[in-house]
Amino acid sequence: MARRDLWCTGGKESPEKALVEQFLGPFFHTRQKHMGKPHVLINICFVDPERRHEGVGNRMLRWGLNKADEMNLETWVESSQNGRDFYKANGFLHVEDEILDPVVAESDGPKLADVKEIWYKKRLLPFMIDIMKRPTRENDD
Repeated sequence: MARRDLWCTGGKESPEKALVEQFLGPFFHTRQKHMGKPHVLINICFVDPERRHEGVGNRMLRWGLNKADEMNLETWVESSQNGRDFYKANGFLHVEDEILDPVVAESDGPKLADVKEIWYKKRLLPFMIDIMKRPTRENDD
């Protein structure tokens, strides 16, 4: 089966791709700003709502934190607002809030504006991320 490019339709780039690129640009800039030295990044970690409060999230996180401790590295997470308290309870400190809400200029065309409007209606935008850091265990004193 051939790989399908989800962002292209009929050989043309879709408006969704342009919006995602505008959306992720600031996000990756924030990563570069804070995570410039070796670190562990807890990335895309979530628990099915039907399995929450069973310790699944704690077990996954503990595994990653143990790896970070073995390597004596800071651990970063880009949490949704729903996960903020969970990560705070596990030693993470708030560093910065990142609001992802791409700007659509008139020059981007009406299709991009239409896509953004649909994303707003679906409550996909604006998207807030809480940038959080857990210091190395060495620095816990």
